Amino acid sequence: MSHQWVTFDEATSDSRNARPCWNCGVVPDAQTHTGGEAAIPDEGDIGVCFSCGFVGIYVLEGGLRAPEEKELREAMEEPQVRQAVFFVQYGRMCKALGLPLIP
Repeated sequence: MSHQWVTFDEATSDSRNARPCWNCGVVPDAQTHTGGEAAIPDEGDIGVCFSCGFVGIYVLEGGLRAPEEKELREAMEEPQVRQAVFFVQYGRMCKALGLPLIP
């Protein structure tokens, strides 16, 4: 599956873009969408921080918010969300151990 990466300079400059992660505080410089189409999130979309693996819900005012327990359970039922969280965790583990991402 191919992904279209959109940097925040290319994306619209509204409040959905370039917000710090609610969990780790890292400000992303690009985003993608698991469906491959335009990567601008809408209210209620699920987002996974590529820095820490936090699963959040997009809100128009403030970027990602912490999901409620039910929302998190529903999000983790989505194969794309589980896969994104796995790859972030895998990448963090490889970086911490000094291993290449692809053996």
